Formats: sequence, C-alpha cells, structure tokens
Amino acid sequence: MEDRKLKKDIKFGLLENGFDFILSSLMYVAKPRTKSDLKYAILHLCAGMELILKERLRREHWSLLFEDINKANIRDFETGSFRSVSFGTCIDRLKGICNISVSLDNKKPLLFNFREKRNRLEHFGIVSSKEALTGSTAQVLSILLDFINGELLPNDFSKIERELLNQLRSKLSEFQNFVKRRLEQIDPDIKKAEKELYKVQCPTCYQETFILGNDNPYCLFCTYSTKPEFAAEEWDGGTYLPDVCPECGRETLVDIGPSGSQSKQDQYICFACGQAWKESSMNECMTCGNLYLVEEDDCGICPNCIEYQMSKG
Repeated sequence: MEDRKLKKDIKFGLLENGFDFILSSLMYVAKPRTKSDLKYAILHLCAGMELILKERLRREHWSLLFEDINKANIRDFETGSFRSVSFGTCIDRLKGICNISVSLDNKKPLLFNFREKRNRLEHFGIVSSKEALTGSTAQVLSILLDFINGELLPNDFSKIERELLNQLRSKLSEFQNFVKRRLEQIDPDIKKAEKELYKVQCPTCYQETFILGNDNPYCLFCTYSTKPEFAAEEWDGGTYLPDVCPECGRETLVDIGPSGSQSKQDQYICFACGQAWKESSMNECMTCGNLYLVEEDDCGICPNCIEYQMSKG
C-alpha cells in the first residue's frame, strides 16, 4: 500500500523536472567515478535542457508541446500520452511562434552539437573526457540560465523552483572556475600555437582552444583530437556539410561565420591545412553550389564547372 501511494505522489512539473535532471548531471560531472557517470551526465543534461526549452512552449500554449499540433488534445496532454515535440521543431517554434527575446541564433549550433553528442553516446557509446564535459557543461548551463532569466520570469517561480535555480547558479560558478583555472594552465601552449596555427572553438568542450593546421586538429583544453574531415563535420553540430578546400583539396572547408574565430575578418577555414579566407575571398558556384576563390573576372561559376562546360564544347 505504501509503495502504491509513493508512486501516486511522485510528480514533477516540467520546469522542476528539467532542473532536477540538470542538477543530477552536474553531480556526475563534478565527481565521476566511472565512465558511466560521464554517460549519465550527458544524458541528464540534454534531457534537462530540452525540458527547460519546452517549458517556454508550454507557457505559450500547451498544444505546442505536441510534435503534430493537429493531434493535440487536452486529455492526452494531461496524461502525457502523446509524441512530444522534437528538439529541432522546439527551437523553430521558440523563434517563430514565441518570438523569444533571448536570441538562439548564435547558440543554436552549440545546442545542436551537444544534442548530437548525446545521440552518439546512445548509439555508439562515445563518452567525453571529464575536461571536455566540464567545459561544454559550463557553456550549455550558461545559455540555459540566460534563457531562464530572459524567458521564464524567475520571480514567479515556486519556492522549490527558486531553490533549484539558485543551486544551478552556484554550480555554474564552480564549473566556470574550473574552466578559468584550466585556461590559465594551458595559456603558454595557446600563445605558442597561435603563432603558426589557427584556433577555433572546440566541437567537444566548446572552448576557443581547438588548434588547426598540419593535418592534426587537436584541443589544448580537453586534449580531444580527431581526423580533419570528422572535425569539420561535427564543428557545427552536424548541420553543415564542409566544402572542398581550394588549398589542399580536401572536404574540410568550414564556414565559421564572420565572427566565429580569433580573427573576425576570417570566415572560411580548412580544418586540415589550417588556411583561412575572408568572406569576400569566396563565392558560391551558381552551377554546383561549391565554394571557390573569387578572381578579378569572376562570373559566378567555379573553375571546375567552367572546365567541364568547355570540355563539352
């Protein structure tokens, strides 16, 4: 009888449930004893992140939590018997329907990257190092707290929700201190690498410590290293397909955005050879869609397509 009563009384609101998942994640990250702890840290943080974003949809209207709004009905919502909105659709609705004031445009790649990390963990058992997970957690948690403060009106939270939020703020401070100490420790190595190579945000720990060039991309913060092709694909959360580098010919050219690197003038960078170009240096071919280096008499078509057309007569 007591077990039955306990099950009946266990109920979390969407926001409280999200906070609970995140706090659980932070405990696993702070003191991991096994690789399973790091696994659960990723799973729980990702679950908490999605629940907090969905809470904003719920406040707009409960039907937005349904993947298919046409199938939304109040009974299924109250019992939880429905297919919940996907992460991508959730982000789209936050921007398109909720008109959120805290922009997710610049943070969207990072959030999708972290969710992709969760997917790789579930399907392939890939687990990050403690350093990588601590760095990425600090970044994701910072985004979520900004979102909460800007979109969920913390002053209106219940007592338990405010207590949980304060715990998250305290934990973020601890994680940021770890990141600060680690960056100070590797600062000499960063300065040395910057003299000859290129530096961007690491796709694993999200720190600006990912060194490119010499066909050997690696992170000084979390020690992550991988093949240039894989690094280029995962840098933007798997949402961007790399182009062919005009310097080395490999499919490792990434559009990092006009302010996505240490030099705001550089927008395109090769994750293999480390060469970088300004936005004005590149153009998209009207025929094949690939990027190519702009020349004085640019006609909007890349050299390969021009050569192909000439060969056909």
